[in-house]
Amino acid sequence: MAQRSGHYCHRFWLTDTQIESRKTIMLKDKPARAAALRMGFAGWLFAGGLLSVSSPVAALVVADRMDMSVYETEMPTLRLTRSLASAFPADDNDGQRTKERPDSAISPTSGEEVPAKSRLKWAGYNKSMVIQSKTQDNAQESYLLAINRTRIKATYLLTPSVEMHVENDIEIRAGNYLDTQEFESNKHMPRQQYWNLQRVLADNRRYYVTDSLFRAHLKWSHDDTDVKIGRQRIPLGTGRIWSTLDMLNPINPLQIERDEYVGVDAVLVEQKLGTLSQFLATYAPDPARQDDRWVMRYRTNQNTSDIAVTLARYWRDNLIGTDVATQIGDAGLRGELTYTSPAQGSAYLKALVGIDYAFPNTFEVSFEAYYSGQSEQDRQQTFAENPQRLQLQPQGSRYGGVRLGYEFTPLWKGKLYFLNNLADRSRFVSPILTYMLSDNINLESGAQFFFGSTESEYGRGKSLYYAQLQCFF
Repeated sequence: MAQRSGHYCHRFWLTDTQIESRKTIMLKDKPARAAALRMGFAGWLFAGGLLSVSSPVAALVVADRMDMSVYETEMPTLRLTRSLASAFPADDNDGQRTKERPDSAISPTSGEEVPAKSRLKWAGYNKSMVIQSKTQDNAQESYLLAINRTRIKATYLLTPSVEMHVENDIEIRAGNYLDTQEFESNKHMPRQQYWNLQRVLADNRRYYVTDSLFRAHLKWSHDDTDVKIGRQRIPLGTGRIWSTLDMLNPINPLQIERDEYVGVDAVLVEQKLGTLSQFLATYAPDPARQDDRWVMRYRTNQNTSDIAVTLARYWRDNLIGTDVATQIGDAGLRGELTYTSPAQGSAYLKALVGIDYAFPNTFEVSFEAYYSGQSEQDRQQTFAENPQRLQLQPQGSRYGGVRLGYEFTPLWKGKLYFLNNLADRSRFVSPILTYMLSDNINLESGAQFFFGSTESEYGRGKSLYYAQLQCFF
């Protein structure tokens, strides 16, 4: 995957499959706790108002009068081989601390009246991270970067069939990385989304402060049909390290924050076709205002196996593919196969195979292999004509990857990622250690190491070390 010097967080962006267990706690001392929550909530709104008076999430919450006398929270607990922040999924409320406003509403799916407190749901987190590394440009400057991000997300039922979902980020960056030429270049990189939903609140040598919408969409539901418009995450395929199908918001195996999926500005239509079948169609305008993208996908289940067929047009390339996820004994088997007919160059195949296994002692292992039949010359020409592709697909043609996880104790968890470019023999290794300070506070530290010649894909990378503290609320 093409390495980026931009941070989400720091030059890399990806994901894992998300999994979490939920623990619901009913707060007993409601008056005292409600008063404390009001004070804390007012503080959050005041701080957010100072940075962004027109924050959409703050507007949602303020506009909707709140009665905090009765509410419930959901606190995340984590399992091993998934991302740390998978306890805070990008597109739903599972595994988060959730506050709900008492008010009557109608379910957009069933059309029936739902509990009074379900009309407004909001949650969020605060994350502080410190990164130490060197820039990847010719200067190779050593730097320290501190990042603090507060994300507030809200889902509000506007009408019986329409809901609005917004995730607003206030992010502050500081450190001598702001003095580097690499950072200056990253600020002017082409956007990955069609709409520019980010404002720069401060830009100087000491701080770089932004206010952005990580997610923002409207969802209309009627019977078995859902229509979603706006910035959203649209998962495609079964790959966990790479993907042959997804060029809307694909995986990046080098990203530090593996739970942060880069969303896409799109129109999505989902139609359920029975209990285990679904049809999906999406249209995503091109951020460069040239060649748009669209995807149609049919998914079903046969004999405990998930099978999907995808037809897509990414810019001027036509793609048809299939993916499968099944179980063989105690092991999970995943695969993708695609055929691409590009506007220029020869048609080619891409394939992905993955195997997952969990041992009784909490040790889990995943293997994944990726292959692309596109010639080196055609691939480089594609990158030159459309730089967006550098952020959306691997640079090479053959990769192998291993992901290991182990739960040392209920509080200490470890992960290890090993990636190998089989063509140029460069390698990437990333150990990660996570400690749960409490049900909603996590501490994580990790590193990234790159091996290979200076001309190879991973060999060009610079060793990186980071630590982060994340609190969910």
